[in-house]
Amino acid sequence: MRAERPEIGFSDSEPDEPDAALPLDGPQPFCGDGMVNQDDEECDEGDGQPRDTVDCDRDCTVRRCGDGHINEVAGEQCDPPNELGPCDGTCRIDLSSINQLYCHGPCGNWGGGDGCQQADADALCRLRTDSLFKIAENFDVTNARAEPGICCPPPTLSDPALFGCISLGNMSARGVDLDVSVHNTDLASTHGSNLVVTNVVCGDPVTTTRRRAERIATTPMKAEIR
Repeated sequence: MRAERPEIGFSDSEPDEPDAALPLDGPQPFCGDGMVNQDDEECDEGDGQPRDTVDCDRDCTVRRCGDGHINEVAGEQCDPPNELGPCDGTCRIDLSSINQLYCHGPCGNWGGGDGCQQADADALCRLRTDSLFKIAENFDVTNARAEPGICCPPPTLSDPALFGCISLGNMSARGVDLDVSVHNTDLASTHGSNLVVTNVVCGDPVTTTRRRAERIATTPMKAEIR
């Protein structure tokens, strides 16, 4: 009499134990299923699909600044070697060394009208300090120099790459609700020696307003000439 074939998924020697060598029915583990159930997974905070979270990248590895993946959910704006611009040790774009912002003519739409003005200097302060509320106490308007700088914003400059600029995306998190781009070497080489705001001295609104009021109060009034 011929012996019965064992059921698929179980060994004939141990009928109550699954046979690891034979396929089993049911869903297989995958990155994004919300469970750490594979050898190469360090974390898994998926909801049925892989996703970035504050602590976990979408490839189911623990988020680290320097892993090459820009995890925007965790506040990353760059991640070496996948860099959009100057990147600091916390994977935030570091514009603290940028000392000029192009605002000539229609490129001065950083918060005001055409041309270089207070709103443009305020924008440079917020971009440099990574702060929503900084404003410029003092600033200069000069010709663009052969050094890094913030490029003309859209819509005037619709394709930053044509002018050698690297697009950093929208910077509303820094109080500048425009797509910002930066020339990493020589702004004047592509924008010409037109006007920029530079040499900004940045402060918070309360302190800056008080200092302006104090300067006005202590500035001698000129006698009216009759």
